Amino acid sequence: MGNLLLAVLAALVLGCAISQEWRREYEGATDPVVKGQILYENSCNRCHALYMPESYTKGDWRFYVRKYSPRARLTEDESALVLDYLRLHARNATR
Repeated sequence: MGNLLLAVLAALVLGCAISQEWRREYEGATDPVVKGQILYENSCNRCHALYMPESYTKGDWRFYVRKYSPRARLTEDESALVLDYLRLHARNATR
């Protein structure tokens, strides 16, 4: 029982350290697209595997980001950054 508790505590500490690391990377980024990518890669994967941005159209991404941003605890501004990143690389994006 003691080893299990120790393992759980270690996992929590490691998780917090990783969380702090990506937050620092996010806060240091100046490009909004990079910020959106960092948020997507570190927020959306809490509940599921990440989808490639080109897996969906711009409209699909708009629907999914609006629907799931509250679950990911993203602010409106953060949601907009994620959506901008995903739409830039969406299946029907013009480059």
